[in-house]
Amino acid sequence: TDRGVVCTLSGFPSYPDVSVMKLTDSKIAGLPSIARSLSREGYDTEFIYGGDINFTNMNSFLVMSEYEKIICDANFTKDQKQSKWGAYDHVLFDFLAKDFENGNFGDRFFCTVLSSSSHEPFEVPYKHHEDKYLNSVMYSDSCLGSFLDRFRQTKYWDNTLIIILPDHSTGLVGNLANSDSLRYRIPMVWCGGAVKRHQVVDKISSQIDLSATLLGQLGIKHDDFMFSKDVFDNNSPEFAIFAFNNGFGIIEKEGYASYDYDSQTEITSTDAEILKRGKSFIQTVYRDFERR
Repeated sequence: TDRGVVCTLSGFPSYPDVSVMKLTDSKIAGLPSIARSLSREGYDTEFIYGGDINFTNMNSFLVMSEYEKIICDANFTKDQKQSKWGAYDHVLFDFLAKDFENGNFGDRFFCTVLSSSSHEPFEVPYKHHEDKYLNSVMYSDSCLGSFLDRFRQTKYWDNTLIIILPDHSTGLVGNLANSDSLRYRIPMVWCGGAVKRHQVVDKISSQIDLSATLLGQLGIKHDDFMFSKDVFDNNSPEFAIFAFNNGFGIIEKEGYASYDYDSQTEITSTDAEILKRGKSFIQTVYRDFERR
């Protein structure tokens, strides 16, 4: 999660061997931030999570990202924190729904919600599937659906864009290896009253591309997100990088490749040039972070 959050909110790729969020605050402060970019445009910024906000140095990352308001387990009662990770998703989304129903947000806001019930150990107050993981996902989906039903009735719906994006996928479905690209395939859904028509975008992208894509739609400069690309820009390249324990993979329209740094060998590769581009990308990310 700590890797996926940095990818999503800072447009900065995940490393194969270390979590960027856990590095020094001086390094984290040098990262770009969607919250910072929107705050400078007059948006109120808020982050909501039902668990320990200091886990994996998340609080420092969020403060450095210039989130103005941070909600965490300290804002929930003991009775509301019954899961391993803090508040269950139905409690989290009920808290959020009440905030909107009570009109606690201004006209311009950027609110980030991190749920946790579909994370291991997958123990949720819900029983509709024998598989614990799938049952937890069904539960989280039902909580999100209930929130959207309530949010649709508020004054905010017509002008709000809601983006649903997982922080990571799982290896529990299909018994997939760490290097298998299918293990990292996730959806990104844009909905809400601000979406005027139905559209399917099937370009290859990843969490790091949210920054340029979102800010691009708002007409806000995003040059500081150097690794992020606008998926709605027909001239942007199509590729995605994923990282695993001391290895990486790259997916392009023409093929894919993965590499293991421990053995210094390729795991899979449909084209030597694709693997070379992947190595170059990872090297560039390391060099960029070193200079920050």
